[in-house]
Amino acid sequence: MYLKNTAKMIINDYGGKVPLSSSEIIKFQGIGEVSALMLEQYVFNNVTGIAVDSHILRVSQKLGWTDSLVAKGARKDLESWVPREKWGSLYGNFLGYGQGV
Repeated sequence: MYLKNTAKMIINDYGGKVPLSSSEIIKFQGIGEVSALMLEQYVFNNVTGIAVDSHILRVSQKLGWTDSLVAKGARKDLESWVPREKWGSLYGNFLGYGQGV
């Protein structure tokens, strides 16, 4: 159902073209903040935020980079001090480690 609704939305609201920004992508049913940011980064080569899932949250907590218990809070904390040019590499660099701890 999600795919069918998303396809209709792309056709009706975006003239048949997939939107390029996470702020628009997140409007699709079933797409959350992390998925939208990752799609924007890896498909459209545009980094507008740090994608924080449970693995990145766990690593960030263990390193003392955030004391937030939720991904949105950790994202805000990380984006406040991680240099913007490093945002895109953070997810890939810590994902594997986060899955193992």
